[in-house]
Amino acid sequence: MRNVKVFVSSPSDLRKARAVVADVVRALNERPTIRDRYKFSPYLYEEHAPALTGEGPQEVVNREMIQPHHADILVCMLWSRMGTPLSAMNPDTGKPYLSGTEYEFYEAYRSYQRRKTPTLLLYRCTAPPLPDADPQQMALVKEFFHRFEGPDAPLRGLYRTFNDEEQLRRALINDLDLQIVRWERPARRIMDQVIRPFWFLFVLMLVAIAAALIALPRLSTPSIAPIQNYGFNVAIAGFSALPGSDIAQADVHVLSEALYTSFVQRLDAVRNDLTVDVGVWSPAQVGAVAGATLEEREANAAALVQRLKEAHNARADIVVYGVVSESGSRVAVQPEFYVTDTWPELSELYGRFGLSSALYARNIDQSRALSGELSNRSQVLAFITQGLVQMITANYDSASRAFGTALSLNQDVVGRDVMFVLRGNSAIGNYNLIVSRGFSGSELREVRRLPELIAQAEADFRAALGENPDYARAYAGLGTAEYLLAMESSRVSRSFDLESGALDAIETTFQNALSAPDSPESADIDAKVAFGVGQVEVIRMLSGETEAAARARAQFEQVISLYDDGANLRIKELAAEATARLALIARYEGDYEGARAGYSQALELTGLEERALLIQRSLLEVTVEAARARGDIDAAAAAYEELLPLIVLPDELAYANFRYGKMLMETGRLDGALAVYDRAVFAEEEARVPFDFTEFPALGAALWVEAGNAFYDGGRLEDAITAYRAALALDPEGQTHLADVITETQAELDAQPPG
Repeated sequence: MRNVKVFVSSPSDLRKARAVVADVVRALNERPTIRDRYKFSPYLYEEHAPALTGEGPQEVVNREMIQPHHADILVCMLWSRMGTPLSAMNPDTGKPYLSGTEYEFYEAYRSYQRRKTPTLLLYRCTAPPLPDADPQQMALVKEFFHRFEGPDAPLRGLYRTFNDEEQLRRALINDLDLQIVRWERPARRIMDQVIRPFWFLFVLMLVAIAAALIALPRLSTPSIAPIQNYGFNVAIAGFSALPGSDIAQADVHVLSEALYTSFVQRLDAVRNDLTVDVGVWSPAQVGAVAGATLEEREANAAALVQRLKEAHNARADIVVYGVVSESGSRVAVQPEFYVTDTWPELSELYGRFGLSSALYARNIDQSRALSGELSNRSQVLAFITQGLVQMITANYDSASRAFGTALSLNQDVVGRDVMFVLRGNSAIGNYNLIVSRGFSGSELREVRRLPELIAQAEADFRAALGENPDYARAYAGLGTAEYLLAMESSRVSRSFDLESGALDAIETTFQNALSAPDSPESADIDAKVAFGVGQVEVIRMLSGETEAAARARAQFEQVISLYDDGANLRIKELAAEATARLALIARYEGDYEGARAGYSQALELTGLEERALLIQRSLLEVTVEAARARGDIDAAAAAYEELLPLIVLPDELAYANFRYGKMLMETGRLDGALAVYDRAVFAEEEARVPFDFTEFPALGAALWVEAGNAFYDGGRLEDAITAYRAALALDPEGQTHLADVITETQAELDAQPPG
């Protein structure tokens, strides 16, 4: 049975319409033709999101409900309101989202452009607006639908209109029925293929009944279940005998079917822990993967993915296959799997992996007894699948636990290196998520996990190299972890003046990846090494090494060249990052227009929300710097006001406030500076991202000193003394002069007349 998740999105002026949608969706489960094959579940914030206070409504909805792009169908409705604006930026428009509804629609729309899911059903209510309707809100709705109009419209698709709830009910029932028909079409094609031979037999029967009766058993086609797309799809391909082996295909088929049957059972045991429906296709549905070498089988797995897409519009996310061969007097079974380039969240893991070392039997008859061993491997594979699914939904802690369970189940020498690499990448993913989105309030502890996550990743990649010293993926991952550790040190010290030996060691790790022999072509190690070395050169550039900029540029240009205008989609995200790094180099060299163009291009290229948020922040930082360079302080201040809500790490936010306030002070805008410092220091407890000054004493002290100076100039002597004392407490060695400043300011305060 397929569980169909229907996400309902609309502003609050369509409450009655939302109830209609929920009724229609639930009513589908009562239809006799549907209830045995589908279960439709409506997702509405009023039913799934608790009435929590202390954070934004959309934040609650995002956490408590499924994400829009994880639904099977998104029903979006608009009437006279767009909704409440969000602070998050919409990478498609370059502006903050107009509302939670717009955010949910674009999340689903971008997912459909990449993965053809979820199905989007868009409706516009044309009933006269209520008397108290806000004209500005109505204009925003009109502008939204205008995006679908014209040959160069930024949004593609159609929408329906309705005037009342009954019209909406009829339109929605019709659209959902059509969607069910589309899901059923593959089955109809299969039936056509099965039935067509029988028409031919019927004609033959009219000509020669006897001959037809003899031919009928031979011409009948066995029924094969149609291939259905789910949120995440695993294709268990048929195993193949190694060319030259004297092994019957029927015996090979038994082993692949055993793996398929066992894997489905093992996966069912963990389905309750998954937020995405996982479909499993059998060898009978997808065919076999053959090849004499690892590279040939990998290429044939990729070709199988393409055939499934073309023939069935089916998207395979993992292909599992294996090879059966003769080794002396024994028969060997070697399982393998291939991660396709479907999900940008898994871009570090595209390509071929070995599932375990070979399993052996004395002869082909005894090889059937290997079904039990394959069952154990299928359990490992189920947890690997669980981990990958958790990664695409940004549940990195759950992914790490799943990969850890796979490790504990697989004590085989071969295959453990793969699982260490998978777990190391989940830690890196978690790090990137926190850096881009951040946390606030009681969840601020997540920010403090950053060093721990880097250490976990580094340990896992080193463990992978302990299992397999020739593993290029592990070297590339270790280089990334070492780079992030260096950046974490720079974040705390606010300096890029790192020891040259440390940077040389990171570069050596990346170069080891380039020379490691276990390096599948699909791992794109050459691109990853070029990017990693470019990152090291950027640190050297920022520390003042003048020639490093040219070396860094050459490395990032190599990554973009390997992307080849989309010819190698596996490294699309890496190319987006490389484009952003070229923009950083242009920014460092004072080419602000070039930097803005580069960041804009990187925004268009990336498909990851986390990366888009970081690039958008960099774009605003360049806007600030460009405005300051031409002396347009008002424009710089406006850009700062856009930038601050997007900064999520507490120390980064503090540093931005420090620079913002200092700019205003230096240009004589005292009132503006006071407002910034009030927000940055005295309102810290109520701040969106609280900042523990003790973790960054030098930065905290500098911020307090600048605030104290502003308060002093503004005549707020008591606040100035408070600020100076806080700075002195944080950095007593670096701010010793403040003791005299405090004494002098206190004397001025005491000399003031009462009142």
